[in-house]
Parts: sequence; structure tokens; C-alpha cells
Amino acid sequence: MGVEHLALASLFDVVPCIEVVDFRFGVMVGLPAPCLVADNGVNCALVVGEPLDLSTDDVIGLDALTVRLAVSGGDEPVAPVEATAAAALGHPLIALRTAAEIAISLGTPIRAGEVVSTGTCTGLQPVNAGMAITATVGEGQVAVDFA
Repeated sequence: MGVEHLALASLFDVVPCIEVVDFRFGVMVGLPAPCLVADNGVNCALVVGEPLDLSTDDVIGLDALTVRLAVSGGDEPVAPVEATAAAALGHPLIALRTAAEIAISLGTPIRAGEVVSTGTCTGLQPVNAGMAITATVGEGQVAVDFA
């Protein structure tokens, strides 16, 4: 990660989130998941937790931050998925910088207070009614219940 990415560190908070996806098509059309996500074709909601308290060293090491997705409820147990934040283009600051550059090129720069999702670190997890998802990002946690 270059110095130019670290310069972003004072401009953002790291917040654990769960993106709820639901594709807009009646049936899956055979496109790979990244194509559907990239055109915002499957976004439904973003469940946002509380900002993490990170030092500069923590920001530098964001790519090593552990991300864990746990599923409870449902008919069959689902094993938790664990990864690191490196799944976001190698480092979340790279994903943030890329999003900021694209927004600027489109004439809609990211404004203070806006939430930017840098993308999934654990992949998509199918859920059904009665299931609950808990995401643990470093020391932070966010949860959503699908009643």
C-alpha cells in the first residue's frame, strides 16, 4: 500500500457492514456474481454498525483485519466464513480510492458522511426467513435478522 492510500486514513471511518443483496431479475440470468454486483443490480440494503477505533498502524494493516460471517437459524447449520479485508482489492483503501476516483470522474464526488462499501470479504451467503447474520470485523460487529 502506497503513501497516497495512507493519506486517506484521516478522512474516513472503518465501519462493519452487511450488504443485503436481492437481484432484480425474476430468475438468475447466468451472469457471474461480480457482474451483477458491479452494476448495482443486486443491492437491496446496507446494515451499518458502529465505527471501529483504529490507530494509524491499524489502518496500514487493514488488509490483515479478520472478517467473519456467522449464520444462525435455518434448517441446516451453516459454517462461519472467515477471511481478511485483503479481499477488497488487496486493501480496503485501494477499493476506497478507486471508488473516489470513479465518483470524481462522473462528477459526483463522495461527500462527507456518505457510506462507501468497499465490497464483500466473505462472499455471498444465501439466507432464508428465520436466519440471522452476524459480521465481525476486527473488534466490531453488526447483525441482521431475517424474520
